[in-house]
Amino acid sequence: MGLINRGNKETESPEALHSADVSRDTSSLNPKTTETKKWTGSERKNIKVAPPVLDLIKTMCNMTDKNKPESKAYGLVSTAVNEYLKNHFTEREQEIIRNSIEIKYR
Repeated sequence: MGLINRGNKETESPEALHSADVSRDTSSLNPKTTETKKWTGSERKNIKVAPPVLDLIKTMCNMTDKNKPESKAYGLVSTAVNEYLKNHFTEREQEIIRNSIEIKYR
């Protein structure tokens, strides 16, 4: 092993001549738009809940303003799910969930 001249390992340290550009344009990966796709009735799927939860959803829909999207059951559930996502997951987990959903519905 005497053929390799390694010098003094404690004093020598490698130095980079150029630094890499690590900035990334992620706007195309996860666009933050306020637009939501308008789903047709045939594209919406059923969700099974307990009868008391269904009654709660119906009551909340009846009590909301009819001009708001939450006046429909799917709008109320969408709003509730988004609030749950915002309040119960970290920023990193939220991005992972949003990216996986975005990939599914491209």
